Amino acid sequence: MLMVSQPGSWQAIVYQDEDGAWCAEVPALPGCFSAGDTRNEAIRNIKEAAQLWLEAQRDLGRRVPESDTTVEVIRISA
Repeated sequence: MLMVSQPGSWQAIVYQDEDGAWCAEVPALPGCFSAGDTRNEAIRNIKEAAQLWLEAQRDLGRRVPESDTTVEVIRISA
């Protein structure tokens, strides 16, 4: 299954690390990373982080990148 971002939206990657913390990042927005104790908290936090990242870029007069990330979901038998 291939997922592509719509204009004005960005894909976030959400995963649980080896210590059990939930991490989230937006690959199209360099350095845009957040975390949380739960998956939902990480999602809330990355939305806020992305909004702040975009505002900072606009305030600095920098171009806001379009999302160029696609996500391919693969299934691997263990």
